[in-house]
Order: sequence, then structure tokens, then C-alpha cells
Amino acid sequence: MSVLDELVAGALEDQRTRERSVSLEDVKRAALAAPAPIDAMRWLKRADGIPVIAEIKRASPSKGHLSDIPDPAALALEYEKGGASAISVLTEGRRFLGSLDDFDKVRAAVHIPVLRKDFIVTDYQIYEARAHGADLVLLIVAALDDATLRHLLELSHELGMTVLVETHTREEIDRAIAVGARVIGINARNLKDLKVDVNKYNELAANLPDDVIRVAESGVFGAVEVEDYGRAGADAVLVGEGVATADDHELAVERLVKAGARVKASETTPLSEHHGPYWGQFGGRYVPEALITALDELERVYDEAKADPEFHKEFMTLQQRYVGRPSPLTEAPRFSALVREKTGLDARIFLKREDLNHTGAHKINNALGQALLVKRMGKTRVIAETGAGQHGVATATVCAMLGLKCRIYMGQIDARRQALNVARMRMLGAEVVEVTLGDRILKDAINEALRDWVTNVKDTHYLLGTVAGPHPFPEMVRDFQKIIGEEAKQQLQDWYGIDHPDAVCACVGGGSNAIGVMNAFLDDERVNLYGYEAGGNGPESGRHAIRFAPGTGQLGMFQGAKSYLLETDEGQTLDTYSISAGLDYASVGPEHSWLKDIGRVNYSWATDEEAMNAFRDLSQTEGIIPAIESSHAVAGAYKAAADLKAKGYDKAVMIINISGRGDKDMATAGKWFGYLTDDQPRRSRSPERTATPWPETRGRGDFPIMTNAATTPSGQPLGISHKPSQTEALFTRFKAENKPAFIGYLPYGFPDPDTSLEALRTMVEHGVDAVEIGLPYSDPVMDGPVIQAASSIALNNGETIRRVFEAVETVANAGGVPLVMSYWNLIYHYGVERFATDFENAGGAGLITPDLIPDEAGEWIEASDRHGLDRIFLVSPDSSTERLEIVSRNARGFVYAAARMGVTGERAQLDASPELLVERTRKAGATNVCVGIGVSTAEQGAKVGSYADGVIVGSALVHTLLADDNRTARDKAEGLRLLAAKSEELAEGIHGARS
Repeated sequence: MSVLDELVAGALEDQRTRERSVSLEDVKRAALAAPAPIDAMRWLKRADGIPVIAEIKRASPSKGHLSDIPDPAALALEYEKGGASAISVLTEGRRFLGSLDDFDKVRAAVHIPVLRKDFIVTDYQIYEARAHGADLVLLIVAALDDATLRHLLELSHELGMTVLVETHTREEIDRAIAVGARVIGINARNLKDLKVDVNKYNELAANLPDDVIRVAESGVFGAVEVEDYGRAGADAVLVGEGVATADDHELAVERLVKAGARVKASETTPLSEHHGPYWGQFGGRYVPEALITALDELERVYDEAKADPEFHKEFMTLQQRYVGRPSPLTEAPRFSALVREKTGLDARIFLKREDLNHTGAHKINNALGQALLVKRMGKTRVIAETGAGQHGVATATVCAMLGLKCRIYMGQIDARRQALNVARMRMLGAEVVEVTLGDRILKDAINEALRDWVTNVKDTHYLLGTVAGPHPFPEMVRDFQKIIGEEAKQQLQDWYGIDHPDAVCACVGGGSNAIGVMNAFLDDERVNLYGYEAGGNGPESGRHAIRFAPGTGQLGMFQGAKSYLLETDEGQTLDTYSISAGLDYASVGPEHSWLKDIGRVNYSWATDEEAMNAFRDLSQTEGIIPAIESSHAVAGAYKAAADLKAKGYDKAVMIINISGRGDKDMATAGKWFGYLTDDQPRRSRSPERTATPWPETRGRGDFPIMTNAATTPSGQPLGISHKPSQTEALFTRFKAENKPAFIGYLPYGFPDPDTSLEALRTMVEHGVDAVEIGLPYSDPVMDGPVIQAASSIALNNGETIRRVFEAVETVANAGGVPLVMSYWNLIYHYGVERFATDFENAGGAGLITPDLIPDEAGEWIEASDRHGLDRIFLVSPDSSTERLEIVSRNARGFVYAAARMGVTGERAQLDASPELLVERTRKAGATNVCVGIGVSTAEQGAKVGSYADGVIVGSALVHTLLADDNRTARDKAEGLRLLAAKSEELAEGIHGARS
């Protein structure tokens, strides 16, 4: 007998028991006398969202007890307040612990449709549901023959109820359609064996009639699954465990409703008019809380500027009189002939001449627009990153014009291969900082710029140069660059009498020039769009910057946004390579990732060889020397022409965006072709880089992500954990003793794996109450030089996230409270549910996420609820009252208050700002507030401990294990001795703060 058979048999037996008290005739009379049901059909499908059916659910056959629900009516009201469109009440009592009494309480409390969810196979159960006020009932196709299914469906309709007809196979869907089902649910759980397969909806939802409402059931833990189901065509979702086990039920439903609204907005908005923070699942704000106020201000000021005619007038006047716009659209007949010769396509090719702008590239468009916003915000200092140097030159140019202080961050390797642009920036008055950390290329320049911005956010604007980074940058930069495509479209019509191009080609690094030229054509399906990444030595070589080809990029969070990313199987950023400094980037703008996923843009790549050959071809056929970045688009034109030919085009009109001119690249090109000679060999790839310390693999690790599976890799059931919070227990005990807790930080694997375990034990044995175990990350935004150095050593030791649970167990066994500090991409890559399970099983208490704000943390909030783990979010002195309330509401365990703006590191002194921040955070609702960043002495610890619930110390402890050069590890025995002494010194000061 299957599980479903057992459930049906039990439901029938329970019905017969009830029928002995209330006859079928009595139930019929009650059903007919009940108030008319709500028309649920209109609640379950809407153009602007994906309705959520939120379930009252105490238990399930697969996971057992999930949640105590002493007051189902109160829970239903929370669901309704969160935006649920209907409430599902499980009335089966044997395995789900439900009852009709639960149903009655819910029906009396809410004003939205209520579904009776049970194993219904008889007329009695249908009448009974209506008698209790049900607006919807569930019929499970697998439990009924066709005749009974049809009869019960018709009976329910006669009584005015909507019927959710649940299916799990194609055959069951066909049966449901045949009997006239109007609402069909596709259950990801097979009720015969209880296994969950969330891909089941995708497999089965195709070809359902248009007039059927499609409901996705089971496997919905949070917003991620709602978005997946929504993109697959679900009209509504039914969610049980994902909301029933949440700490904040209203907020849990609200997150699901917002996720559905995002999907619908994405479907109904013209492609060219999409707004951030998300494009499909891509985008967002994965940044430290310290930057949120600045990002909110930037978004507000930009929205005001967009609505201000004077801003547009000033911007366009400068574009015309200073930049030199419009840039021309130049026909390239001799290059067209070369393309025809090589591909057989009779192509007419036009070049959009961004190379003729002032400063020589498209970068000036965005730099000018953002600089005007800086003036509106009243800020006086601008920082920027640059790879090829063109964005740096453009930023330095507009800062000189407007009288703004300017600092440009540039990777040391890029600075050397773009020495001419470095000289130009300095000539324009900018300070150029060569970045020597990491791989010394563009991503490292962005990291340093972000650290600068975190530290100096009050008077500084980060003038990001591409359509990447946190919202609103991707949207804002796109809007400043879309003038490229708008001009090209109009010029093609006005100058050449051509209505539209057949193809548009552009290179794609971060993606600003590409989105700029493509935006005007996104909604014209006649136009084929092609984007070309930096192929380096080819995708199989491991030396490239290809994010979109199979086996290369994966979904990840990088420098503020979720997008495709080149990363290892541990979530560490891979070393990238291109002969082009401007395309040598590990990630790509989120809008490009979305356009790739929906199939609107065809993305490919051009190798160094192909790009340099195209560089030569265009130079020698048209007398136009393109930037090496743009040469990837020129090389791509050959591939696009071949693709058009294969699609059946005999003739085609093509536009290539020449995003910059090649002056800056003549040294590289001259050496490549042998026109310039020095010690660098001909066709050199680039100056040698430091070898990447992690393997160049791109898999998902040794285990599948198990977010929606019934069990985790370790075999543990998912359900809600009732384990009390270790962190809150620590604070309760210490508050009773009137003393603050001492939380110490150390990255796992530093100075080596075994010593790091000894160091963690040493910290606990010498006074540290809770240990913040750091997961070393390749691209930390908030880490100062001491912690960066230690993390680099750990990464070079090959430390992995899979091994950190040994450190968690070590701290727990030593008697300390084990916390983990990690940048979010590492957890996301490992698998959120898998991490929560393994962390809980190792004895972990909570997770500190410096670049994950509550707004983006839905998946972690849901997982931590299920496993009883604390989630520790940060606040900063710059946080608004609203932000403090959001963090306090979503945090559990404690709130981490940054003592000052900036990155980690030892400070000579601390001002009064952390005390004020602690006070403000408590007023915002936080129970426990701990202070970190900058605390390094016993005196500082005592001062902070006098008002904070806990004191967090990191760099001062890590420093004891570093040699005097701050780059290598100290002798093991000496380091552990110094660590013990420093821990004791700090513990004495912190624990005695109030004595």
C-alpha cells in the first residue's frame, strides 16, 4: 500500500466516525445553508503578481512535526496581512495533525478564500467542506478514478466552490483536463513515495490550456522557488513549510508575494524599459550595510534628475558641446567586402564611432552623467576603478571640468600595459593608485574602490564605470549609455534610409557599451543582437574571461550583484585573462545575464588571436584603429555574419559598436604584430601574473544543492529546528552577570589548518566566549590589510568551506560559541540549505554576513529558521532609523554594530559613534547589540563593553600570528603564545568593563 493509499484510507475511516454523529443529510442541509463561497478563481490569477496560497501546516508525512500552531486563526491573519491570496488548511489529523476545528477558526478570521486540503474521495467530504465555509477543495487525481473525479468536481462546482485538482504526471494532467478541471495543481511531491522533484513543474506545465489556472505545489521554501515557478508559467503557488516554519510569518509571505511581483513585472515591461534592482533573478544589492544609505541617496537623486528637464538639458548640452556628440555612424564598405569574402554574406556594415568622443571612448557618457549627480548630491570627492584606463581618463576629465577631487584605482598589471592612460589621468589632476593585491587587474581595482567608498561614503561618490555592481548602478549606467543605440538607430534611418539593422555587434566586459548600443533595439525582434566576450586563449585553456559559454560562468554574487561569474568549485573568484584590459573581468552586468537567459542576445567570444586579426583588418581596410576591446566586436562580426547566413539571410545590415579608439593599445598591438621590439616576445599574452592559488575547476562541488530535497546530504530531515539559540543563551547568562561577551575573530586555515585549530582552542581557553570563524575569500570588501593577508595565506594553503565545520566542532568542543563569518557567495555556492544543515550538525550557532543585507537574505532567513541558526546582520554609523529597524527585525542572536565606517583593522582610538549606534539599534528593536571593527586594546574593549552586549575583536588577534612584515606567518609557538596573551588581556578588559 502506498503512502497515498494509507492517507486516503485513514481519511475515510475518520469520515465514517464523524458521519455517525452528523449524517450525510444533515451535512447537506448545512452546506446549502452556509453563506455563499468566495469566488476563488479571481484571487488565483493576476497580471501583476503570482498569488500565494499559504498553508496552515503542523506536520508532514515525510518530515514529521514542523511547527506548533496553537492559534491557527492568528497565523492565518498574519498570512493575510503578508499578502496571501488564499489560506490552505490541512484538516487531515493522523499524519498532518490538522482538524476541521482549525478550519472553522481560520474561516472566521480571514476575508480571503480558504481551501480545505484533505484526502477527499466522497460526497460527504465535499458537502462537509462547504458546510464549514470552504471556498475551495482539493481533489487528488491519483486517489480517484475518472468517474469519481468528474462527479466530485461537478458537485463542488454546483455548490459554488473552486476545485484545485492536484496532479503529478502527464497522464494525470490529461485526466484532469478531460473532466473539466479549471484549476490544476502540479505537485512536485510524489504522494506515493513522498519524494520531491522541483523540476516536475517545468516538465509538466507545457501545453496546459490557456484558460486553466496553474498552481505549483510543494518544494517552495522561499522566493527563489517562487521566481523559478513563476518564470516557468505558474499562475499561483501553494506554500506550506516555507511559511509555517518561519519566525516572522507575515514577512515570509510578503517576501514570496514580492518575488512573484518581480516575475510578472519582468514579463510585462518592454525589454528596453526594465528597471532594477533585478532583471529576472539577476542584480540586487549584495553589499555592506554601510553602503546602503549612499546607494539609497544615489537612487533618489537619480530618480529626481530623470524627472528634471534642467538636468537633461545640462547633460545633453555638455554631450554636444564638450563630448562631441552625436558620434557618427560610418559605413565600412571595404571591411564589408572582407566579411563577404570570408562568410559569403552580402553584408552592409556600419560602425558606431564612440572612438570619436572626447577622451576616445563611450566611457565619457556615463562619467559625465554621474559627475552631474555628484554635484546634485553636494559631494566633493570621486573615486573610480579602471581596467583599460578609458573610464579612468573619462572620470578624471569630468572631475577636472567640474572641480571635483579624483582618485582612480587601477590594477598594477593593467597600469603597466596602459601606461599612456595612467599618464593622461595624472595629467588631468587625478591621483592614480596602483592595486597590488589579488590578481592586480580590474576586479581588484573595484575591490579597493569599494573599500575606499565604505570608509569615506559621506563625502565620496563611487563613479562605477560599467553596468555591474549594486543597484542602481546597472540601470543608471545603462541609461547614460543608451544614447549610443538611440543615435545609431536614428542615423541609420536619417542618413542611410534604412529602417533597421539586421544585426548589432558589441564587445562585453562588464557590458556598458554593449547594453548602450543594444537597448534601442531590444524590443525589435527583427534585430539580431550579438555580444562578444574576451576569449583569451580559448575556453578550454582556462585563460580567458568568458562567462556565458557552457562550462565557464556560474551564478554567483560578486562586487554587489548576482550574475554569471567565473569561480572555482569553492566559490572563489577565478583568475581571468585577456589581452584587453577592459574586458578582463570575472563577472558581467546582471542585465546581460538576464538577456542571455531569456535568449534575446546571442553571446559568444573572440580569442586574442581573432581580436588582434580584426584589429588589423579594420585598420587596414577603413583607416580606423579600434581599441582592442572593440576589436572583439569586430572579430565577432565575422561570426555574426556566418550566423545570419545560416539563418537564411542573403543580405544583411550590421552595426558594430566601436566603443573606443586604439591609441592606448598601440604598444600592445605593435609588439603583437612585431612593429615594436623590446624584451617582450612577439604575441605575448600579457605580463606574467601571480598563479591562482585555487584549482581552475568550475563544478558545483562534490554534492548537489539540496534546497528542495526531502533530506540533506548528511541524511538529516529538513524541517524546523527547535534547538535554542546558543548566542542568545550566552548573552542571557552574561547579562545576568552584568558583563559583556568577548567575541574573537580568526580566519580558518591561517596560518595553516592544524595551527588554526590550535589557535581557536587557545582563544576559547584564554577568555574568548564566542569565536567568529572566518571563511577566507578571494575578494573581500570589508577586510583590512591584516585580515586580507591572513586570508591569502589560508587560501594558498588550499582551505575550503567543506573543512570549516571541523573548526566549528573545535570551538564547540572547547566550550565556546561557534560563529562563522563569510561573504555570501561562498555560502550560496556551497548551497544554502546544505550549509545550514552541515553547520547545525557541527554545532554551529550563527552566521555573520558582511555583504548580505536582510533585503537579499530571504533564502538564508528561511534556511536559518528551519535549522535554528542565528543570522547576524551589520549596521553602521550611517544607517538610517528605517535600516536599523529592518536589520533588527530580521536579525537573530545579535546585531553587529560597526564601530566606525570603513574596513576591519586596528585603531588607535574610537570616537563616540559606536555608543550612539548601539543606543539607536536598541531603540529600533534589537535585543543584543555587539560592537566590532577597530577594537584592538583592552582599554578600548572595556570602553565599548560598558555599553555594548558584546565586543568583537579581529585584526588585533590575527596580528599576533603574523610576522612583522604583515605578509607571512609568525613562528607557530611564538604566535600561539602571543595569541593567548592578547586574548587574556582583551578578556580581562572586556569582562571587567562594568565592574
